[in-house]
Amino acid sequence: MNKGYTPILVYCIGKVGSKTIVNSLYRTKNNPHSVYQVHNISKNYLENSKSLLKDKGSKYVNEAITFNENISRFFFDNQNKMNWKIITVTRDPVAYSLSSFFEYLDLRILKNTLPELFDGEKPVASFNKFNEIFQRKFILNNVFYLEKWFKETFKEFFYINLFEYKFYHENLYQILKKKNIEILIFRLKDLDKIFRQAIKDFLQIDNAVISKKNIGEKKYYGRLYKFVKSHVKFDPELLDKIYKSEYCRHFYSEDEINKFKKYWSVNRDIDPEEYKRLNISPDNIFSNIDVVSQKEIKTSFLNKIKDMIEFKKNYV
Repeated sequence: MNKGYTPILVYCIGKVGSKTIVNSLYRTKNNPHSVYQVHNISKNYLENSKSLLKDKGSKYVNEAITFNENISRFFFDNQNKMNWKIITVTRDPVAYSLSSFFEYLDLRILKNTLPELFDGEKPVASFNKFNEIFQRKFILNNVFYLEKWFKETFKEFFYINLFEYKFYHENLYQILKKKNIEILIFRLKDLDKIFRQAIKDFLQIDNAVISKKNIGEKKYYGRLYKFVKSHVKFDPELLDKIYKSEYCRHFYSEDEINKFKKYWSVNRDIDPEEYKRLNISPDNIFSNIDVVSQKEIKTSFLNKIKDMIEFKKNYV
């Protein structure tokens, strides 16, 4: 084990741009650090994931669980033996929830969460039915999981409660240090503005360039995802519940929150011609997408395997 080695963990909840960050750091010249992307490495979560998801989703899900177990074991074994650099990211909770919905659909685990949206193995719903189910059963649980992840999962692993440190919204990013752990935290909405300077301050690398990866609108369900984001409208009372959370109040200013609420409460009528132009059925908006794109699953699976091979070669 290299005593002077400092690994970077891009440790975020899913769907906040972590793949873009990892891909960008992989492509950055003269980066002396190994970079690992993980979403949750707490022991309790991994045990629950194995019982709930393993062998019930895609190969990607199973391999991701195994990879996270290896990272978790490595961290606990070397927690106090080296310095650690952690990058974590927040996101507007409504945008995060919409992105998560389609990710769950892609990974074949959405049926576990929203069985009423499915007829057999396929999702079947008009836009209005989707919107009603999404707002009634999906989004609040997803939003509050965001706060729980920071309060419990992040804190459990690093013994750091980020809510105890004031986030200066005007600075757009923040670097915190406690003992042998250093943390870079920023909001996804600011990524394009701050990435190069933040990485320079955090890693002393001055040539970092963003290389975007895993963008929902570019996936096989991209047209439908963009269509849903363009037309979904949320009840004001629901938006009040979402944006009054400690997570939102901590990482976003009052003005930013009001802009989010205004954006997601605007009525965006659907022109019938838009259904035709995008080849989306008004009766079932999911009818023209595959529940699983085998090509995408295979690509994600192979990328994760590459990460695991590098990790095992160097540290296990």
